[in-house]
Amino acid sequence: MNTITTIEIAKGKLRYILFSTASDGFTHYGITVNSTLFGDETATLSEISTDEIFVQRLMNMLADNMVLPSTFREVVEEYVSVAMTV
Repeated sequence: MNTITTIEIAKGKLRYILFSTASDGFTHYGITVNSTLFGDETATLSEISTDEIFVQRLMNMLADNMVLPSTFREVVEEYVSVAMTV
């Protein structure tokens, strides 16, 4: 796992980490969300897409809306679903 960029908000209590992994000859991009706002909570999705720009935009949207780890998976699934139908 190679960290590409990190966004910290809420005085560093909410962090979004864009990372890459390589498998099957492809580079996959994923996001980890870590929050210490209400205890320590982390959620990770490791193979969202092979398109780094798509995943970067997704991470920016998550940070802009302060998406927490508890709803992270649901929001990402909806975002990817809508993006794939357009």
